[in-house]
Amino acid sequence: MELEHVRIPVITFPWQGACAPDVEQLEHRRLTWATRHGLTPTAEHRARAERAKYASFAARGFPHASPALLQIFADFLAWFFVIDDLVVDRVNPLSASTLSHLTAFLDVLDLDQSSPEPLFGVGALRDICQRLRGFLSPEHFSRFAQGMRM
Repeated sequence: MELEHVRIPVITFPWQGACAPDVEQLEHRRLTWATRHGLTPTAEHRARAERAKYASFAARGFPHASPALLQIFADFLAWFFVIDDLVVDRVNPLSASTLSHLTAFLDVLDLDQSSPEPLFGVGALRDICQRLRGFLSPEHFSRFAQGMRM
């Protein structure tokens, strides 16, 4: 095949791109939040969290959301990807630890409670859910919870 016959389509978007303001503040608060909740247990995890730019993703995805809601979303993304990497998406098949974590996450979603000595990431999820409940109707939080269960 000759390259001169290859046509690359022009892709345009009929809307103006937008980004919420104060992304750097959102990033800083997200990193502080992740550290406070123990989601960056090593220097390597901290460096990865700094490179991730979850608040930038939230600010681009929801440019007109309130700063508080953007912060919840950025924190959720940080929690979600850390938990996925360290708890769910392991090379080994499901283990007792994985099932304990998933059960603890369901307790947070369904009962808004965690054990006195919560497992890794459970306190962070509870914080996210409590803040989300302040923004969402019970019906909308229930939809969020159902999505998380699935």
